[in-house]
Amino acid sequence: MSVASYPNLEVRGTKGSGAGRKLHALRSYAPGELITAFKDPILVLPKGPSSKVVCNHCLAHNVPTKACTGCKAVAYCGASCQKANWNLIHKHECKAFKKVKSSVDQDWLPTPVRALLQVLLRWDSEPELRSVFEALEGNVSKFKLREDIWKDIGLQAYGGMVYAGRTENDEQLHLARDILCKVQTNSFDRTDVDTGQAGVFLHPTLAMVNHSCIPNANVTFVKRQALLRAEAPIKEGDEITISYIDYTKPKLFRQLGLALYHFNCGCPRCKDDLTVYEVCQTSPVVPLNSFSLVPNLQLLRKPPTSPPKTKKALQELKDSIDEIYIACQPPDSPQGPRTTEQRLAYLQHQWRQCQPLIQAKMWAQEPLGLTVEHAIMYYTEIGSYAHALSVACFAALYCAPYKYPLPFNERRLKGLMVMAKTLTNTAPPSVMEQLTKVTDHRVMVCLLQADQVAMCEALALMVEKYAPLARSEEWEILDLARNMLQDIASLPGREKEASLLRAWAGSRDEAGTKYFKEQILLPIQDLAGFAVEIMAADFDTDEPILEVDKVD
Repeated sequence: MSVASYPNLEVRGTKGSGAGRKLHALRSYAPGELITAFKDPILVLPKGPSSKVVCNHCLAHNVPTKACTGCKAVAYCGASCQKANWNLIHKHECKAFKKVKSSVDQDWLPTPVRALLQVLLRWDSEPELRSVFEALEGNVSKFKLREDIWKDIGLQAYGGMVYAGRTENDEQLHLARDILCKVQTNSFDRTDVDTGQAGVFLHPTLAMVNHSCIPNANVTFVKRQALLRAEAPIKEGDEITISYIDYTKPKLFRQLGLALYHFNCGCPRCKDDLTVYEVCQTSPVVPLNSFSLVPNLQLLRKPPTSPPKTKKALQELKDSIDEIYIACQPPDSPQGPRTTEQRLAYLQHQWRQCQPLIQAKMWAQEPLGLTVEHAIMYYTEIGSYAHALSVACFAALYCAPYKYPLPFNERRLKGLMVMAKTLTNTAPPSVMEQLTKVTDHRVMVCLLQADQVAMCEALALMVEKYAPLARSEEWEILDLARNMLQDIASLPGREKEASLLRAWAGSRDEAGTKYFKEQILLPIQDLAGFAVEIMAADFDTDEPILEVDKVD
């Protein structure tokens, strides 16, 4: 678990000083290149109740699992994972879960309590684990300043002590609190909003990676390992940084998201309060978009926005973004808008609040970018796939590339697959079924004239090429793209189109590039051209937002 295991990395700095310790690269890395895979975490576990449906060793999800026959509180995808986890921790943890069941009539533990329990159960018998935790930064003094959080930590510490069978005294309580603070400070949240998979991952070397809102690397997870990849060019000696939060949010909300890490970010995005467009304009990865839906790089360097002309007016617009973002938060409900009518009303509310950004054509700036995403989901939900496709094309051209300049950013690739899957619902004869759900029939004309199969194939080819650089060969999105390509390959009479697209995706020869521009990119641009009118027709209203009933 020491940094010595990673010869291309070096930890610099000292614990507790300024920015603390930092992780530096000892060689250069290109965007998308794997820096290293962290395969030996000191903690990796699923979150809360999901321990009964997710493999508790490899964290595989959406696979058949069998519960532990002893405690029935955890599950495994197979005998090998069950045996490995038993030897690692569950031979001790199993007894603790039985104690949980008998004391609170519940067979799962809150994630922080379970993480603490696992550490305490190994504490006395594993000196290496103790030395690793003792070397981690915990920010205990700063947690104490947050009375509500410190109270929760105390309750969690007591629960972990009891279930671990530790003596209940001040010394043990101090130890338990210290461990919890270090888990909170140094662990990674493995949550994936698309799959619902969630978990915690803690590796002492990976924990040394500092934050930036303009990161040069990112972290993704595959089973029990974390993959650290370059997101921008990294030179030998450079500090490696990742983003702990969603860096596309306005500055105020980025800082709020970083509050639990107890520091204020001083990166250029925060220092100069840059918009996503300003960050994109100077991004070193813009040239990589030559193979993307925005091959005209000038559009990324000089975005098609209409911001205020004077510095004062532009600053006033920037200053208003926080207020707009606050006003666009979902209604006060645990689940937000639940019915179709409520979601429509919420979108109308967002559209109304975002008018300053709409007038400036700053479609990628949050919360307007998120409003566009919500529109895609709304149209998909009501079965208006042609409208969903138009808005998805718009998002792929005018939102995602400016929020995420790297063409193989995973969010951009997910957007491509949304377009591809939506196309499968608009192809003939489905296109005729859409006539009753489409208010702008120019969209239907465009779809009827387009080669929708070729469009699907091109989008899937981009995902196939880029997905391993975004995550790994095991990413579900990559499987979806490959399955789509196999289905298309089985269609008769498409040899010429397939050959041209393969040439475009491979050598990018002149004929293939010409075919892509005329048969793929142009129809996507045409479809995107209807999106603003479509959204305005449905969302531009003066009616008040529907209230969402609160759930007790």
